[in-house]
Amino acid sequence: MNIIYYQTKTKFDNTGDALINRALIETLRKYGEVKCNCSDEIPEKFISELGIRESEKIDVKNEFGFILNILSDARIAKKNGHKVFIVSGLGHNYGRSLKKCIRNLVASLIFLIYKIYGVRTIRIGMSIGPISKTLAITEKIRSIFIDYYYVRDTKSLDLCHSIGIKKAKMCPDMSWLYDFDGERHANDNNDICINLRGTVDFNADEDYQEKVIKKCDEIIANLYRDGSKLYFCYQVLEDKDFCNYIYDRFKKKYNSELIEQQLGLDDASEIYSKCTYNISNRLHSLLLGYKYGALPIALLDQKKNFKIQQTMVDSGLGELSIDVYSDSSNNAERISQQKNDFASKLFEVEKKRQEEILTILEYIFN
Repeated sequence: MNIIYYQTKTKFDNTGDALINRALIETLRKYGEVKCNCSDEIPEKFISELGIRESEKIDVKNEFGFILNILSDARIAKKNGHKVFIVSGLGHNYGRSLKKCIRNLVASLIFLIYKIYGVRTIRIGMSIGPISKTLAITEKIRSIFIDYYYVRDTKSLDLCHSIGIKKAKMCPDMSWLYDFDGERHANDNNDICINLRGTVDFNADEDYQEKVIKKCDEIIANLYRDGSKLYFCYQVLEDKDFCNYIYDRFKKKYNSELIEQQLGLDDASEIYSKCTYNISNRLHSLLLGYKYGALPIALLDQKKNFKIQQTMVDSGLGELSIDVYSDSSNNAERISQQKNDFASKLFEVEKKRQEEILTILEYIFN
């Protein structure tokens, strides 16, 4: 039997993080007994959003208690011929801070102890970069003690190989696995969802924001029809102010509605299922909206938002990405004209990505 420990520590105010973690937890149940970190450090609301069952909760005071649980299980499992795994890593690894470097070195020590106890360590579903030379060195050190190391886009994979993490391999984003109770179909009412962050490189930039608004207006002009409606929403709490700002900019020009509450996994369908298109620079808004029939249109600084851009390109969906700094709006017009073809292509891409992920998980656990 496989005992699969799951590290739930992540960004708790981001519905995208809830999406990828929930999708993976639901899938891991096929491969063994899942046990999730539900320490006092993890908000109860987030635990609920992940759909963690009572029998899967490891209720401890802190991270140290969770580690002790893993090691305790590992000692017993070894005697019974069972295998113990620890799964973590979903999200985006970037930056240059000393704190992250120290964290990598501490994790290296913990992973070494896991290895001594026979625990197999899995980091899967992450993107990486840009990172400093020091952080790259500590990431390479940490990777030595990781048994399975998977990133979610080819640019991250190239970076890993360039800094000496040769064991790194590709595994598509976990959001492709997300399932829900409902019929899959493309929406056809020409309503448009707008879900945009106002920053790039994690810094507010008024010039960038104005370019996003201008390009968004150009795209809408190509998609908007009589009777269309715009829905302004956000999945990440820090995007709320910019969401309100662009709603104020567009509400007099277009039939518009502001969704004041942050979209969660359980209420996202209410908005996305109404929309034919979803304009966003958040990867997991694009991929979650697609699940409910909203065709994703990525509005990006394609050089700096490489995580999203590369995911789109890797999936053969580069035509659904529009550069904020491009002078042309022809892409939006073509998307409008070929929306049914793009929707059909997305269904095929989803099947392929799901098969790729499941093949990797079969390899790891079986």
